[in-house]
Amino acid sequence: WTPLMTGSSANPAGQSGTGYYTKIGRAVSITGINFVSNVTSFNGNAIITGLPFTCASGNGYSTPCSTGETTNITFADMIAVEVQNNTTTITLREMTNGGVGSSITHADFSATSTLTFACTYYV
Repeated sequence: WTPLMTGSSANPAGQSGTGYYTKIGRAVSITGINFVSNVTSFNGNAIITGLPFTCASGNGYSTPCSTGETTNITFADMIAVEVQNNTTTITLREMTNGGVGSSITHADFSATSTLTFACTYYV
């Protein structure tokens, strides 16, 4: 599958992504890497789209992901990446040590940003 970084109102002009998945029954395990190479026209909250299957519907199905290398992405104390239920999208949020969260936006990326991630979600 191809993970694509999108903005809630405009996508980055340059990016590439590679992803792999395995589906066993209802469980889908994914890994991915996304490179943003041109932030021109990138606008709004950062979202990764294009998951290979729609996540199951219901509050219990939103699934946190682990992150690996993140380069040239500005965020508070930690990054939170999560598959959203009933979608094919992953949201990116920043969390402070005090537990305050907010969306990671286009302004947090540079022309050489990289994000790697992995998780298992249910369909």
